[in-house]
Amino acid sequence: MALARSHSWSILTLLALSFLLINTGSCFKRKLFYNVLNESQSTWSPAGATWYGSANGAGSNASVNPACSEQLVTVVITDECPGCASESVHFDLSGTAFGAMALPGQAHQLRNAGVLEIQYQSYPDKKITFQVDTGSNPYYFAALIKYVDGDGVLGSVELKQAGDSDSWLPLQQSWGAVWKLDAGFALQAPFSIRLTGLDFGNTIVANNVIPDGWKPGETYTSDVTFAT
Repeated sequence: MALARSHSWSILTLLALSFLLINTGSCFKRKLFYNVLNESQSTWSPAGATWYGSANGAGSNASVNPACSEQLVTVVITDECPGCASESVHFDLSGTAFGAMALPGQAHQLRNAGVLEIQYQSYPDKKITFQVDTGSNPYYFAALIKYVDGDGVLGSVELKQAGDSDSWLPLQQSWGAVWKLDAGFALQAPFSIRLTGLDFGNTIVANNVIPDGWKPGETYTSDVTFAT
């Protein structure tokens, strides 16, 4: 996947990210941080992170947090809250994500550390996937679209039925990263999905990504990304 940008996003799609905690009240000393990356520092961007609980936690100090395991964690963005935090990029992580960065038995101590400084980048080499909503049926199709690279934001999603080479049916954004089509007639699979990025207008097509005989609740992986 293309690297995530360091400014605030309008998060309309799911984007997997990897995190490193650094510096004040954090998990990584600078020396450890550089050793773990072993690559150009330009691939990581700064941000703040809290968990779903109190943003104040138990405060912080200038030392490495002893509860940290010094391990990366991968998370998926599902929603946004414009203006909720002072940082240009801030992630409100789940307790599970914080626990994954802590030493065994010390997740509670890490969650109480308050706002943590982190480094993040988008998770590389993930093909765009479509998780079909459990309420989908031949007349109504909805899917959760994951691992969108490039803009990281979709401007439009369209569906083409089997045997129809010209007509693209527009989907509506339902909520978060879920897009839906209430067709009112029986849709004929397999479906091709066309995605257009919001910022730059780049378009890609996942041909026949939803197969004949598709099932609600199943996840189907395409062979495309915006980088290809």
